[in-house]
Amino acid sequence: MSNQYLRQQAEQSQRFLSARFYRQAGMSSIGLVTSIALGLLLLTCTLKMLPAYIQNWNVQSVLDSVLTEHLERATPLTKAEIRSRINKRLNINQITVLTSKQIDIEKTAEAYTVIADYEVRESLFSNIDVVMKFDNSVSLPFSRQK
Repeated sequence: MSNQYLRQQAEQSQRFLSARFYRQAGMSSIGLVTSIALGLLLLTCTLKMLPAYIQNWNVQSVLDSVLTEHLERATPLTKAEIRSRINKRLNINQITVLTSKQIDIEKTAEAYTVIADYEVRESLFSNIDVVMKFDNSVSLPFSRQK
C-alpha cells in the first residue's frame, strides 16, 4: 500500500507540474502591449535624436577640416579667417544647429582654441523634451613641429 500511495503521489505531482507548464506557455496580453509600447518609445527617441547627432558629427568634421587646412598652410590662420572658413563649411554642409557666431575662438599663448558648445532641444511628445548637449573643440597651434 505504501508503494501504491507513493506512486499516486508521484503521478499527481507530475500532472500538476505538466499542467502548470502548459498554462505558462506564452506572454500575457499586458506584457505584449508593454513590450510594444517600449519598442515604440525607443524608436521615437531614436528617430528624433539621430539627426542632432549626425549634425554634431558634421560640426566636428568642419572643425577638423579647418585644423587640417591650418596645419597645411605656411602661415597660421587669423581669427577672422578661421571664422570665415568655419562659416563657409557650415553653409556647405547645411548645418543648422549653430552658426559661426556661436563658435568661440580663444587665443592662448601657443594656439587658437575653437570651441563649439551648443545644445539641441527636441520635442518628443506634447510637453516632454530631450536636451542634448554637445561640446566640440579643436586647437590650432601657431608653431609647427616638422
